[in-house]
Amino acid sequence: DGYLISWNNREAHGFRVSDDAFGFGPIHRSSLLERRTREELAEGPVSLGEAVDITALAATTDLRAQELMPLLERVMGATPPAGLDPRAGRMWELLRTWAADDLGHRRDHDADGEYEHAQAVAIMDAWWGDTPEHPDSSRLIDAIFEAGQPIDPFEALGLEVSDGNLRGHVGSAFQDHAYAHPHKDLRQVLGDDVTDPFSRTYCGNGDPDRCAQRLWTSLSETAAALEEEFGTADVDAWRREVADDDIRHVAVGVVGVPAIHWQNRPTFQQVVDVGGTLDEPVAPAPVRPAPGPRPLPATGGGASLLGLALLLLAGLSLRGRRREPLATRR
Repeated sequence: DGYLISWNNREAHGFRVSDDAFGFGPIHRSSLLERRTREELAEGPVSLGEAVDITALAATTDLRAQELMPLLERVMGATPPAGLDPRAGRMWELLRTWAADDLGHRRDHDADGEYEHAQAVAIMDAWWGDTPEHPDSSRLIDAIFEAGQPIDPFEALGLEVSDGNLRGHVGSAFQDHAYAHPHKDLRQVLGDDVTDPFSRTYCGNGDPDRCAQRLWTSLSETAAALEEEFGTADVDAWRREVADDDIRHVAVGVVGVPAIHWQNRPTFQQVVDVGGTLDEPVAPAPVRPAPGPRPLPATGGGASLLGLALLLLAGLSLRGRRREPLATRR
């Protein structure tokens, strides 16, 4: 009993990737599959239909909501400290509700053009800073990794904080980039077990209270950016629409293809049920004997000469026939 998960994570357990793969770490797009697979297996064997559900749910889940929000909640707590933008508390409430609703989806069940947790999705996007125009700018990342250091580790490594795909209308991948780095550092702040920890703990220099204050401040500062984007100070009016990050196709011919909703898209997807178990020998498929060679017609000299003569006569007949133009044929 067990499972194997692979979704572009590439490296195998116990092996390291190339030195330029700075974006790899403890979480990856494959985490979206693994989390639900473990939960289903805890309830018993997984059926083919349940396997389809696992892949479908992973396709609409935001990795930041599933993997980062639980750690952010442990560090930040439930209520904001004093002295912040008064909207920070409502923003945090919306984010927590979104993450608690089946791990944080970006989907539109009622087809009204807005996500079910439209405000929370907009807040996370702005807090994270996921825009193609500013792929290396993030209030959340800056709060954790102490913006203003003599050397910006992300800039030094040429590492973008996000794949920038949300606003690029091509779906998301949640691989590479900076998704794993805050996850590891926040676990170090919390004192969790960390494999291959960073040489230092960045957020709050390892002090949980200072880290929480920095995170709250960055969330509070995000309110002004959202007010400017949506043209209102009302938190509940900051609503991310499906069209903001739907997947748009490039037309090859005259007729285009309608856009589809955002998803963490695979290159291809299939669910296959393989019979038997891995510890049972697989019976070889029955092999039918190959049929013998078919008998050939007589190939005596007389038959060959007769066939050649007939071919020559047919060729002369066709050569002498006048063919009508295509336009006049009926």
